[in-house]
Amino acid sequence: MRKLVKIVSSVVVALSFASLGAQTVNADTVAGNLTDRISKYTLTFIGGVLSLIGILGYVFSPNPNLLMLFRLINGSGFVLCTVCMATWLHLFLLTSIR
Repeated sequence: MRKLVKIVSSVVVALSFASLGAQTVNADTVAGNLTDRISKYTLTFIGGVLSLIGILGYVFSPNPNLLMLFRLINGSGFVLCTVCMATWLHLFLLTSIR
């Protein structure tokens, strides 16, 4: 159980740093406002779909311009997922310590 708590703590720290990095471009603020209006499950699903589209775009992009477009799509999906996942993992971490 201790090992699981350490793993989850590491993931929470990594997601927090990713979220902090996204805050510098105000993407996290936009995603945070979206979580107030739309459920986290819906945003995570949308983020997963955007990430999948971005990853598939990496594979099939014929030129660097499309590669950059798919990088932006993947980054948008990542921001949506990290905001929601950081909240869920944080709640799991607090209940496992008690």
